[in-house]
Amino acid sequence: MPDRERLDGWCERGIAGLVLAILVLSPLAFGAVKTLGLLIIWWLTLAALALWTARVWVAKAPRLLWTPACWFVLAFVAYAWVRLPEASVEYPAREEGIKIALYGLLFFVVLNNLYRQEITQAVVYVILGLAAALSFYAIYQFVTDSPRVWTAFKPAMFAHRGSATYICPNHFAGFLEIPLALGVAFTLSSRLKDSSRVLVGYATLVAAVGIGVTVSRGAWISAGLALSVMFIWFSRKPQFRIPALVSMALLGIGAVYALQNAQLIERRFTQMVTAGTPDDISSRKLIWKAAVQMWQTHPWKGLGPAQFDPQFVQFRPVELQWRPANVHNDYLNALTDYGIIGAALIALFVLAMTFGLVKTWKYVDRAANDLAAKASNRSAFVMGSAIGFLSLLLHSVIDFNFYIPANAVLAVVMAAILSSHLRFATDRYWVSVRRAGKVFLTGVSLAALCWLGFQAKQRTMEYAWLRAARSARTNEARLGAYQEAFKVDSKNAETAYAIGEMLRLIAGEELGDHKAKVGQAVEWFLKGIRLNPFDTHNYIRLGMSLHMSGQKGEESGKYFRKAVEIDPNNHFLVAHLGWHYYDGGDFERAKGYFERSLEIKSWDNRIASYYLSSTKRLLESNKSVK
Repeated sequence: MPDRERLDGWCERGIAGLVLAILVLSPLAFGAVKTLGLLIIWWLTLAALALWTARVWVAKAPRLLWTPACWFVLAFVAYAWVRLPEASVEYPAREEGIKIALYGLLFFVVLNNLYRQEITQAVVYVILGLAAALSFYAIYQFVTDSPRVWTAFKPAMFAHRGSATYICPNHFAGFLEIPLALGVAFTLSSRLKDSSRVLVGYATLVAAVGIGVTVSRGAWISAGLALSVMFIWFSRKPQFRIPALVSMALLGIGAVYALQNAQLIERRFTQMVTAGTPDDISSRKLIWKAAVQMWQTHPWKGLGPAQFDPQFVQFRPVELQWRPANVHNDYLNALTDYGIIGAALIALFVLAMTFGLVKTWKYVDRAANDLAAKASNRSAFVMGSAIGFLSLLLHSVIDFNFYIPANAVLAVVMAAILSSHLRFATDRYWVSVRRAGKVFLTGVSLAALCWLGFQAKQRTMEYAWLRAARSARTNEARLGAYQEAFKVDSKNAETAYAIGEMLRLIAGEELGDHKAKVGQAVEWFLKGIRLNPFDTHNYIRLGMSLHMSGQKGEESGKYFRKAVEIDPNNHFLVAHLGWHYYDGGDFERAKGYFERSLEIKSWDNRIASYYLSSTKRLLESNKSVK
């Protein structure tokens, strides 16, 4: 074998290995919602891009596969980056832009390197094996009522539910939807050997149970509807009719049995329509209403990448005293952040994928074109991935699966492989890459590698210092680590706030003159406000710092009032405004704000409860003195 062909093969296998590593490691790292998981995706994607660049020069006659969907991927990535400078809070916008760039690069890398049948089949096996392994872990959590995810603990709201290596069971259920559909399709209609078919069927069954123990209502409904579409399609073909009908019957029997015998599941479905419960669907409706109001402020272009979370405080309903982080509806979230233009680009991508699917199907469906009516791995993959996407798209109406990096990466990889099947319908989407094309692609690739590589290095260093700060045992050590992290990236408002808070706490611990530390804390809180004007914690802590320096009047009061002005329906902020007047001796005004805080949230509101009682006693004492 010539050396160039051998090198090309190594590059191809290297890219496949890196993509498989991303698919496996990102779910294991809590769904890659934390920084470490994102960095794994980040570095491995850059490594895959570097190998593809090398392959362009190593291959004897390199070609570029450019399907219609590619235009909309490129357009959305470009649009997201054009919108970055207009975002009110830079740091989360930049991180969102980097994620979108990585997903776009991964799409093009997979599309042009992982299209061979052997690699596609390996991807399916790895995904199904991973889904089964994680489902076993979720089943263990459900059966033993384990609150742990690795060494971490799940929030109480996710107790008694399986989530495997994810914190949120709903997102793990979203991850399983694509493997479940792929497994069903390969079990029913592929050309696998009997032994392989049994293993695939077993992994599929375990994945189905995995979705069951997440007790995710959205996943149950979306997966059930999507698989029903598949079973109806297969039942139209004589050779698949009986297996499809049997599978559909088993799915229905399993769902009915689970509903009749699991009190937790029954309670979860009841909570969908029971107002006032922590998990009722009305909470999502309140978030959606706030998101619509936010979108209406900038209908065409949106607020900017990742701006829903920081700006939500201005539109918070009284009933929501927690931070939703996302809209819990991927479509509305995209509309809020990217406006009609961005949402239209996403819709066009979905339409392009649908067009490719329709055009491809008749060329890969051997049952429709082969006189022998043989099964086909290609048609099984196309059917399974398409139904998996349908399930995920339905689920995303009430959740934010595409904002979970591990789920987004799985969707991107499957979309790219699915799009590559369009080559079976026509050769028109193959583009020969000559010397000028190689130079151009290499230039683009090197630019992406250099800039994203620099950003990845910076984020890795920042992550190391932030982790050191969290594990430090003293406030002084934490302060030093946070300051080093801010030197690495001076746009992170949360780090600026942490530095200010450490200085404030250290000042409170000092017995002597602490004005210098308080003054430094004030400067850092002001810096945090400049970086994120919607983070009300900076205003509150700044006001408290001024109290420590003896400024309990108008100077500190304006910051407490500004916090409440930004987030007027936050019980915590209203209570602190009351504390400001209490500490300044204005008990009558303090009483009103404590009462208002308790009107917003009457339970688990210790600041307002404690100080209201104290305020009433002081007012009564003052009256008796008079």
